[in-house]
Amino acid sequence: MIYNSDCDTVGKLKFDLESFASLEHKRNPFKLELPSLKSNAHLPTEKKVVIIGSGLIGIGLAARASHLGFNNDLVILDKNKNFAQNFHSRTNQINQKVMRSPYTHHLAPNEDIGLADFGRLKSKWLTHAEKKGLELARKFERSLPALDIFMKHTEGVVRIHDLQEKAFQFNVESISRDDKANKWIIKNKNGKVIKSKYVILALGQGYNNDNIFKSIKASKRNSHRVVITGGGNTAGHLILDSIRKGHKVDWVIRDELRFLCSDVPHKYFREEGQFEFLSKSIEERKQLLDEKLRGSCMLEHFHLFKKFIQQGLLNVHQHTLIDSYQENDQGLISCKLSTGKTVTCCELIKAHGLKPNNLPNIDPPIKKFGDYPILNDQTLEAKNHPNLFVSSIHSSLSLGPAAKLIDGARLANEKIFKTILQKERKNNCETTHDYKIKRPMWGQITAVSKPTKVWRY
Repeated sequence: MIYNSDCDTVGKLKFDLESFASLEHKRNPFKLELPSLKSNAHLPTEKKVVIIGSGLIGIGLAARASHLGFNNDLVILDKNKNFAQNFHSRTNQINQKVMRSPYTHHLAPNEDIGLADFGRLKSKWLTHAEKKGLELARKFERSLPALDIFMKHTEGVVRIHDLQEKAFQFNVESISRDDKANKWIIKNKNGKVIKSKYVILALGQGYNNDNIFKSIKASKRNSHRVVITGGGNTAGHLILDSIRKGHKVDWVIRDELRFLCSDVPHKYFREEGQFEFLSKSIEERKQLLDEKLRGSCMLEHFHLFKKFIQQGLLNVHQHTLIDSYQENDQGLISCKLSTGKTVTCCELIKAHGLKPNNLPNIDPPIKKFGDYPILNDQTLEAKNHPNLFVSSIHSSLSLGPAAKLIDGARLANEKIFKTILQKERKNNCETTHDYKIKRPMWGQITAVSKPTKVWRY
């Protein structure tokens, strides 16, 4: 078993296990109304910047673009109906209550209100433990926000920049290059087209092909035992949720248990980690990604699961696979393990991680190494594809393990929009805006601009 409590913090770690494990909040959850995307019936024929993806990374990119003067020359495309739909659906599916990332990781640009300040504005509705967490966040100590606070803040980022007015439900099938016009042509399966000078892919992750999070329910639910496979955060929250509901759990994991402070080491969010990663060959980068992106549970899971094992609620099978399973004569599922044991359950849940979503058909095709496109490390443009930028998990070969995470939007913003602004300046600022680039103390690219709208948090 691996337990790594290196949380990039000075003070002693504090765990709010009661809030993390409670079935219901000790307060009413914040009402979430994720904005929907518009019909593509009124999709413009051309915009200067098109972001493909309305998930967390796409929201962060679009908010930054709004501050940099592209507010009226920006379009967001996605096949989903609502912003952040996949993330919201997945966290609801596993009944997750607390974020794994800290208060400092959020989608708002520097000019906007941050997540911790948003939490303080809502403090009169928060529990005592959550208020203590905000105090820790102010000291830059490890403190994890409740999921509903993070999502409500994300909703605010969308609304304050009017992103819902720029977003269209549009399932991108192909992207092709028009060299003469210096444009990219984006098309859906019905042949509808929008042209753009700059295209940014923010397509995120999806379920694995091997029935990720597939729940196989027995015909007769006269047992209170559940089998869960997988060693990542999804499996951890499913175990917690199953025990909340009164089930006993058999946890089958092919490797050893891993409990880590965060998905990836904190250094990869900073310049020293970026420098270390980029100094490696592409083969070494891929090897490092395979290691650092392995699934792991949170430190809170470790302390709770330790109690569950002592209470007989959780049985762990490390270095084990399920060789076969079938419904038995009692209407339950019999799972034959690689160790020779057989466990019986009323429900088998496979939670085997996420993988990069498929890219649209791109002409000319972009080069890949494994699942990852090969990019210009400094600009995040696909090799030999001018003005076609790649972010999120697909930019991992250039941004490192942190690319897929929430703060990966900041890392992508710094490189992508620095490049776009430099190109626009070189072309005599083809837009009507006079971009003034500045770099604040945290290194994030910003520009002097006026807010588009006041949204009351």
